[in-house]
Formats: sequence, C-alpha cells, structure tokens
Amino acid sequence: MFAVRRTWFAAAVVILTLLAVAGLWKLQFDDQPRRIYRSDDADHALLQQTLQDFGSDDNDCLLVLEQEHWLHPQGLKLLSELPERIAPLPGVESVVSLAQVPIWQGGFPQPLVPVNTGGSPPKLTEALRQAILQHPLVPGRLLSEDQKTALALVRLQEGRHRLQDFRPVVEGLQLLAEELSRQPGLKVRVTGIPAIRVEIYETAYREQVRFATMAAVWALVVASLLFRRPQPALLCFFATCLAAIWATGLLGWLGQEMNLLLSILPSLVMIIAFTDTVHLAMDMARSRYVGMGPAPAGSQAIFNLGRACLLTSLTTAAGFGSLMISRIAIIADFGMVSAMAVILAFLAVVIAAPWLSTWKPLHIPPPRHLQENRTQKLLTALADAVLKRPAKVALLGVLLTLFLFWVAMQNQPQNRLSEASPQAGDTFQALMHCDQAFGGIQQAAVLVQWPPDMDAFSSPVQKIQRQILDFLEADPFYHAAIAPLSMQALLPNQAVSAQSWNWLPETFRRRWLRPDLRQALIRSRTPDAASQEADQAFQRLETKLMALEAEYPGFDLALTGTCVVARRNIQIMVVDFARGLGLAAFVIFMVISISFRSFKLGLLSLLPNAFPLVCAASMLVFLDIPLQISSAVALTVCLGVAVDDTIHFLSRFQKEWALDHQLKEALKRTYVAVGRALVVTTLVLAGGFSMIMASEVPTTRLMGLLTSSGIVAALFGDLVLLPALLAAFYRPRKTS
Repeated sequence: MFAVRRTWFAAAVVILTLLAVAGLWKLQFDDQPRRIYRSDDADHALLQQTLQDFGSDDNDCLLVLEQEHWLHPQGLKLLSELPERIAPLPGVESVVSLAQVPIWQGGFPQPLVPVNTGGSPPKLTEALRQAILQHPLVPGRLLSEDQKTALALVRLQEGRHRLQDFRPVVEGLQLLAEELSRQPGLKVRVTGIPAIRVEIYETAYREQVRFATMAAVWALVVASLLFRRPQPALLCFFATCLAAIWATGLLGWLGQEMNLLLSILPSLVMIIAFTDTVHLAMDMARSRYVGMGPAPAGSQAIFNLGRACLLTSLTTAAGFGSLMISRIAIIADFGMVSAMAVILAFLAVVIAAPWLSTWKPLHIPPPRHLQENRTQKLLTALADAVLKRPAKVALLGVLLTLFLFWVAMQNQPQNRLSEASPQAGDTFQALMHCDQAFGGIQQAAVLVQWPPDMDAFSSPVQKIQRQILDFLEADPFYHAAIAPLSMQALLPNQAVSAQSWNWLPETFRRRWLRPDLRQALIRSRTPDAASQEADQAFQRLETKLMALEAEYPGFDLALTGTCVVARRNIQIMVVDFARGLGLAAFVIFMVISISFRSFKLGLLSLLPNAFPLVCAASMLVFLDIPLQISSAVALTVCLGVAVDDTIHFLSRFQKEWALDHQLKEALKRTYVAVGRALVVTTLVLAGGFSMIMASEVPTTRLMGLLTSSGIVAALFGDLVLLPALLAAFYRPRKTS
C-alpha cells in the first residue's frame, strides 16, 4: 500500500506534524510543585484547608547566617537591618530574625532588639542577652544552641506558589547572601522549600537539554558506525524526533500541563520509536540488497514488521495504561498520556519512517554484501552456546530470576527532599546544615479543634496543647515545637487570654490560633530523614493523639503538614508504580498469548521481560539505595524496551519456523535476523542513559544507572533466556 499511496502517507505526516505544532503552542508548564503529590483523599483535603486557614508551611525562604557567635552588637545590628534590605523584593510579606520577634515592653509589643537611630549598633546589655536566650521563639528556632548560626525567615505572600512567583525573591536573596558573605568571618546561604524548588526545576531543565543533546549525538554516531552508513542513522533520528514532537503536541491538545514527571515523556517516546525504527531500517536494507527501490523497500518493511510494531505498541500502551488506576492524580495522568503517546510513536514508525526513507538524502543504500560480519559471527556463536544445552541455561535463568526477585522484595520505598536536590550547590549544603543546627526546615503540624461549648483560652484547650507539646519535645524526631500556649511569655502578665492575645500582630496570631474556627495549630520542625524513620515518628505521634482524643471527648486532633502528606503520597506514588508494573506484566502476557495464539508462549515470555526488572530492582538492594520515583520510572522504561525486543524476536521466530519447522535452525536464523537490531538499540539506549549518571541530582543519577543496566539485562533476557526457554519447552504446531 505504501508504494502506491505515498502521497497519502506524506499528507498524514504533514497533518499530524502541523497538529502537533499547534498543540505545542497550547502547551502550558506546571511549575506548582504542590500538584505533584495532589490526591483526592481526606489527608490532602485537610492539608489544603489547613494551609488556607493558617497560611502555608512551605512558603518560607531561609537566610542561613553563620559566624563565630551572634550575640554581639555588630551581629545584632546586621540582623536588625535585614528587613530593610529584603522587604523591597517582590512578593515578600515579612522578614523575621531574632531581632524582630516581639516582646511585651512598656505596655506595647516591641521588637526584641531595639532599633537605634543613626545606624549605631544596639547595646548588648545582660538583660538583652537573657531576653534573647529565654525568648520562646529564639533558642533552637532562630538561633542555634551554639549561637553560631542565625536564621532569617523570609515569608512570601500567600498565593505565590508558582515558580515564576518566587524565583525573583530567591534570586534577590542569593545576591544579598553573596554580598554579605564578603564580610570577614561571615557565611550566608539561602535555603528553604521555595529556594530548593527553584534549584530543582532549573537544574532539571538545564540537564534535560544538555543530556538530550549528548544522547542524540551518541545515537547518531553509534548508529552510523553500526549501520556503516549515515542514512539509516539519520532516518531513525528524524523518525524518533517526529514521534517526540507528536507526543508533546498531544499534551497541548489534551490540556495537560508539562510537569516534572511528564517532562520525561518525549524521551520515553523517542526510546520506543527508536527501537522499532531500527528494525525497519535493517529490513529496508535487506530489501534494498535484493534490488528493491526505496519505496518498495519501505512497503516491504511495513509488511514484514508492521504486526510486530503494532504488538509492541499495544503492549507498551497497555502497560502505561495500567498506571491509570493510581490513587495519585499525576500518576494516573502520566499513564493515560503515555499510553496515547505510544500509539503516536507507532504511527511515526509505520508512517513517517517509510515516507522519510523515500527522500533522496535519507535513501538507505543497498549494502555491498550480507555476508557475516563480526556482530553476526558473535550472535551465531552465542546461539550455538545457548542452544547446545537450552534446558540448563533456562533452569539457571529461572533460578537467577527468582533469586533476584527475592532480593528485590527487600527494598522499601523512600522519599527525601535532599535526594531530589542538586548536592553541589549552597542551597543543599544550607539544608543539611539546618538539619543539624535546627532539626530541619520542614514542618509537621497538629491541628486541634475543640467543642463548641469551649473557647480558645479555656483550661481543657490549654491542657491539651501542653500535652501535645510534651509529646513533641520528648520525641527526638521533632524539634522546636510551637503552640499558642508557647506565646505565654510574650503576653501581658504572661497570661493567655482573649484580651492579651489580641495585642499580638494579626498575621502573627493567625499562624497558630483561629478562635473563629475553634482551631489551634501546633507546629514542629522535622528533619529530612529516611522515610521509615519519618513514618515511625508520625505513627508514634498519631497513636498518642488518638489516646488524647479518648481522654478529651469532643476534641478532634489530626497530624498534617505539607511534609507529612507529601511523604505519604509520594510513597503511594512509588507503590502505585510498582503495582502498575505487576498489572502491566499480566497485560503483556495476555496480549502476547492472544496475538501469537499460544498461552505457553505468553508464559515463556514472562521470564525475559521480568529479568531486567528484577536485575535493576535488586541492584538497589545491593547498593543500599531505597526505592524512589525515579527508580520506578526507570523500571517502566526497562519493561518497555524488554517487551519490544521480545515481541520482535518472537515475531521473527514464527516466520523462520514456518520455513522448515526446524526449531533450533529457526532460532539460529532469528538470532541473525533480529539480534543485530537488538544490539544496536541496546548500545544506543544504554549509552544514552548512562550519560545522565553525570547529573548533579542523585535521583537522576540513579535513574541513569538503573535504566542503562536494565536495558543491558533486557538484551540478555531476549538473546539468552528467551531462546533457551523456547528450545527447551516450546513445541510449536507445524503449519504451512
């Protein structure tokens, strides 16, 4: 059909490309990190309501100031002047250091460190020193216990959650930190959730462009060397680029915003399209060798491989579609969009690649000869070795896979902020320093709601606050806990009452107490600890809160906070990815069984597809690295490549078997026919992914390691385990 209807194919390519370009114009970028862990469960709904009522807990930038000690006039003067230098930055709501916290003096709230006129340093009297060290908001919160590190909290205005909203503040703070660090003995760095997010997004964008360029050059060079001609390499390159453009344009038409997870979609589609296009290019080269022209060779390639390419696309799309059952919206959306993008990749392979091959610059020249080259000799030797004792090879493969599966099951999911952050920058180093000096920068919170017949300052409300503070102070995981009760020392006569509480600034009061809602919030800092340690700490606190609810009928107590919900939901994301892989394996088994009309063949294909997954997953255990989102994405890529190779091998094997019904001879011819294409795709993809191991971000490096290792393991599964299983256990029916 292609040889006769080339104009139709050209029109289809042009129309799809124009539609994709129009979709690119519609594409929006999601730079609101909160959406990553968004879900429809009660915990997330409670968090959203709490943030709305009490203000954000992830909207503070931190200026981390270090010197030998801070309790001297010049140090206090510097801290007193910070608001004047920071407040002009766009989007800043307030600046608080130890110099600005309020105290009750002369009948009115005043800054803890008095501001002298004329710019002279404040006098550090013994009374001021004691006031600083005894203030409930300073020790361990704004000043480290050793008095060498001070914090300035730069609160951003509410509603500024997009990257473009807080990037100017972060950049302005970084310039100020550089300026202040020029003073002798002073080291100033910027951290905080907004600063970390800016660095993560900017690093991801910068590295994505750099590594994509490096991978494209690698693919062109390696493919040109292995094909011994530039035309097949260029054909594969342009076809895969079209697939990526079509898939990205699809996001625009679907109204999906490009987020951190969907940003891997173009690369994922290029991988899937590249593997199939290599098979097409090699088939075209064989047709050109026997005298066919470019158009007939393209038509013959579609006839020979169209079914196999369709099956690989259907199985991969079904695998991604299985992620739509996820409880986290971003994972479900990723599964849906990826499944649709895989179908577009199939169209790019079977429509664009043959049409592009008719362009004169991309004509695949006839090979000079088809005699055995070094790769074919190695493949033939490998086939002889595997097929000499297929039962033993298959048994060893089954045992090895089962062992690696057992090892992989020892892994546990984990989510830490530091593992997604570039570790060479000051932002990360300041985060680690705050973990040591202040117990962390992330916040967990306990929401207290009292019965309608009580007020915010009644005795039971005060008592329950005191008990929760005692719980938090006794637990080594929580640090610097603050409740409305903690403000007692700031109030007139140190008495917490409605009248005295109203003397505090409204923006200050609303962070902890909402009498109109019958709610109080008790906040505590938490470190960037391992997920297991954090989960255990959250469970300990929730157990004590449940006991308190039983002791105080009518009170509702709930653990919340961005770090609490984000940790739990991101772990759910990892688990859902793993479940999706299991469901994908079942779908792949069913598709292969139905397509090849053999459940036995479907069963035998499970092992080579599972082998790269258990290899990559067990590598995490051997390297003592927990399971993360990047790990789950890497396993998804490995499964897609393994399934693609398996189907191409099985499809060719069936054709070779039909020639003479000689099992081992058919397998040897299959080695030679598709083995070279599998080697080419493995070298290109594994080499390309290994490049991102040079990333600044630990999770990105891990993804590169796992993906490249898994792709190599997939080659072993399809060229060693699958032929051995077929030779040992599969006896196809003899058909004409």
